[in-house]
Amino acid sequence: MIDVMIGIVIGLIGVWLIGRKSASSRIPHLITKTIRAQAQFLLVLFSEQGDGFHARNSKELKKMRINLANLKTIYHTAAGEIPVNREDLDYYWPVIFSIENVSYLLEDCSKMEKRPILTDQALSQLLYACEMTANAASQKRSHSIKNIPEIEGFPSIQRELMNLQKALK
Repeated sequence: MIDVMIGIVIGLIGVWLIGRKSASSRIPHLITKTIRAQAQFLLVLFSEQGDGFHARNSKELKKMRINLANLKTIYHTAAGEIPVNREDLDYYWPVIFSIENVSYLLEDCSKMEKRPILTDQALSQLLYACEMTANAASQKRSHSIKNIPEIEGFPSIQRELMNLQKALK
């Protein structure tokens, strides 16, 4: 019984010293990974992929889903940390909400057979905006809002990407 009690005390001290902030410290990294995965899927969706390509079966979609699931899990785990940093969680909530909306819109778009093919310039601008957003999340700093090119037939994607940039301000 004494050995069990000593083990419990050592375990609690270890969790308190080492693991108490591990989830919340990973949030910026996972936000960055998820935004970059979304950018890769955007590229797949709106560039020429050739005949027989199905976005629903792409590795980019799977990667985006996995990163989003990991991000949501880490966020909920961080909410249970002791002590919980309510200020950080309140800051990240609109960012994660917006990332989740972008993922939903992209996945919904992948179901459509006919999607517009963006020009190289529009794709470059889109990827640049996503990368700047990911960098801002990674470095926890403010950034200038980048223009998101219009995606014909998908104004909600453009709007939500702008909301994501604003949420990181």
